[in-house]
Amino acid sequence: MRIKRALEFFFALVLVLTTFTVVPKADAATPAICNVTPEVFNTPGCYGYYTNAYFHDSTNGINGDQILFNTSNIDSMAIPLTDGTASNPQSFVTYIAGMLGTTGNPPYSNTYSYNKAGAAFLVDTFMNIGGGGSEGSVTQGITDAQNAFSAFSAKVIDYNDRGLINWDWVTSLGPGVTNTMHACTGSTPPTSCDNPHQVYTSGTGDSKDFAFFVNNDTESSNMITFKDPSGNGTIDYEIRRECGNLVGTSKSPPTVYPSYTLTPSITATSGGTTLTDGSYVQAGQPIDFDFKVDNTANGGVDDQATGIACSAHDYTATGWVALPTTPTTTGATPSGVTCTSTFNTGYTDLGTDASVTSAPNNTSICRSLIVNPGSSVNNVNGAQAWAEACVYVSSRPYFRVYGGDISAGNPQSNACSTTTKAAIVGWNNDTSGNGGYSGAGAQYAELAIDQIYDSASSLGDSTGAAAPPSGLAFANTTGSGDDYGGNFGSLPCMTNYYANASGNSFAGGSISSLTSGSYTATGPITINGSVAAGARVVLYVNGNVTITNTGSGGITYPASWTISNPPLFEIIASGNIYVDKGVTDLDGLYIAQNNGTSGTGTIYDCTNGSTPYTIDSTGSFNTACDTNLTVNGSFIADQIRLMRTSGTVESATSTEASGTNQAETFNYSPALWLGQPTVTTLPTNYDSITSLPPIL
Repeated sequence: MRIKRALEFFFALVLVLTTFTVVPKADAATPAICNVTPEVFNTPGCYGYYTNAYFHDSTNGINGDQILFNTSNIDSMAIPLTDGTASNPQSFVTYIAGMLGTTGNPPYSNTYSYNKAGAAFLVDTFMNIGGGGSEGSVTQGITDAQNAFSAFSAKVIDYNDRGLINWDWVTSLGPGVTNTMHACTGSTPPTSCDNPHQVYTSGTGDSKDFAFFVNNDTESSNMITFKDPSGNGTIDYEIRRECGNLVGTSKSPPTVYPSYTLTPSITATSGGTTLTDGSYVQAGQPIDFDFKVDNTANGGVDDQATGIACSAHDYTATGWVALPTTPTTTGATPSGVTCTSTFNTGYTDLGTDASVTSAPNNTSICRSLIVNPGSSVNNVNGAQAWAEACVYVSSRPYFRVYGGDISAGNPQSNACSTTTKAAIVGWNNDTSGNGGYSGAGAQYAELAIDQIYDSASSLGDSTGAAAPPSGLAFANTTGSGDDYGGNFGSLPCMTNYYANASGNSFAGGSISSLTSGSYTATGPITINGSVAAGARVVLYVNGNVTITNTGSGGITYPASWTISNPPLFEIIASGNIYVDKGVTDLDGLYIAQNNGTSGTGTIYDCTNGSTPYTIDSTGSFNTACDTNLTVNGSFIADQIRLMRTSGTVESATSTEASGTNQAETFNYSPALWLGQPTVTTLPTNYDSITSLPPIL
C-alpha cells in the first residue's frame, strides 16, 4: 500500500485502493484519528501544516493521499534509492531537488504541483520551517523550502557522513503511530476523493496542504530514519520510502555543529635535526620553523573548523628563556607563514619560516602560533590553543694551544698527591669538522691523569707528525668517540713558585713603571699595563689578583723588542687570578697556587672585576665574555676556568691561524724563556738556541 491508513475504533472504514476515507461517529468531540499526541511541528492533528485549516468533517471524516509519488521509474518506492545500496545521500537530495524545482539556477518557480508541494513539506519540516499555519499557504511553503534547500542538502549529507541515517530500515508500523497525508478539503465527500490517487491525478478536492493523523492498523514499511546526534539512540525524523509520508513523533533533526579540537604545533629543525624544547644551535647555524595545525574531528567526520582567529609571531629574547605559560602575541608574522581561518580535518600546513639566522650568541629565537577557539563541541567554543618554540643560540667556544703542550693533574707542591680527576675538556668537531678534529686542542702534547675529552693533540702540527687527535695524547691509549686518550697515571708535582717570594713592595695598579726585579704585594690587588722592553718583572702576591684593561689590552709586552732586551712578566699569586672581561691580551707567565683555603689556586679568564660570573640558565656571562683572550705565554694553576664565549667550534678549522675563531688562544712565546733567568748572577744572554726532537 502507498499510504498508511488509519481509523478510529468503531469507525467505518471505506477503502478504495490506496486512497482512504475515515468517517467518525457523529458525536465524537475529538476524533481519535486527529488526537495526535504529542503534537508534532506545532500542528494539531487533522489541521493543515501550511494553512491551519481543519480537514476533518463530521460527515466525511478526513481524506487524502500519500505525500509523494514516484516519477523516476527507478523502483516502486516514492523515494527510490538510485544506487541500490541505500547509502548515497546525494541521490536523495537530487531526487527531492527535482521535485522541488531547484535543480537549475534561481530564481525558482513556486507554481504549485502535487510533488513540488510534497517535497516542500519534507524540506520545511526537516529544516523546522513553518507549521501551525504560520506560512499561510503552500506557495509560501514552496518558496521557503526552495530558499532552504542548500542548507537542507548540506544537513542531510552531514548526517549521512556521521552515520546517523538508515536509508532502508524495514519495519512494521502499528496502531497509534502518527502518520501524514496530502489532505483533501474537509467538505470533499469520500466519493470525490476515493478513486486511486485522484488528488494527485486530477486535483479533485485538493487542499494543497498536509495533515497529521493517528494510524490505526498495522503495515510494513521501508523507512529512512535520522538518528539523534546526541547518541541517545532515539530517532528524530522518519520518512516512509513507499509514500514519502512522515511518521512517528518526527521533529526537525537538530543542526550538527562541527565538533573539533585544534592542536597547533611549531617544529624547529636545524640541518635536518629536530630541535626539542631546550635544544640549542651554535651561532651561525640556520633554523627552520615549521607551522602546522591538526584538526581532530571529534565527530569522526570531516568537521571543518571555520571562523578561526589565527596568528603567528616571531620574537627574539636575550639569554635562555623558558617557554611562557601564556602565548606571546607580539612580533611580526614569520616569513613564509600564512594563517587561515579554516581548518579541515587533519593537518593544515601554514608554511615554514626557513633558514632563520641563529645569531647573535646568547639569544633565544622564538616563534608562537595561536588559534582561537581551539575547540568546539555542540556550538560551544573552547579556549584558544597555542604553541610556542624557542631555540637557544649558544656557542661552543674552544681553546687552542700553539707551540706548546697541555698538562692536567700535576699536583700543587703544598699537597703533592695525584689528582685523579684532572681532565682536559673542550669542544671538537671530531673527524667531521672542517679538515678533521678542528676545535679545541694543542699543537703538541696533551697529558692528563683522567680523560682527554674533545681536545686533540698534535693539532695543526706539520706533516709527518703524529696524527690527531690522540697521536700525542698521554698515556698512549686508543681513543674512542669523544675520548681522545688520557689516564696517564701520574705527573710530577708543580714547583712551589711562591716559596721564592721576595722583593720590593708593590701596592697594585699599573706595572708599566716597574723595572727588572722581584716584587711582593698583599692581595687583593688590581694590575694592568705594559712591560717595558728589557724589563724582567716577577710579582708575588699573597692573595687574589684582578687584571683589568685600561687601554693596553691587559698585561702586554711592547710592540717591538730584540733578543738583547726581551721583556718578561711573571705573576705568582698565592690565591686566585681574576681576568676581567675587558682584557684581551696577556703576555707572560700566570701562576695561581692554592694557599690552603678552599677554592684558591684558580685562574678565571673572564670575570666582572674580581667577581666570577655564575654559569646558569640566564647566560648572563655569555655576552659579557664574548671576546677572545690571547695569552702569549702560559697559565699554571690548580684549576683553570676558561669562560670566554667568543667563536664556536662549528666554524673551526684544523689549520686555522692563532686568534681567528678561538675563545682562548695560547701561544707559547719564545719570550717566556728568552727572558730567563730573571734575578740571578748568571749570564743573561744566550749563545745559541737549538730545537731537538721530540717536540712535546
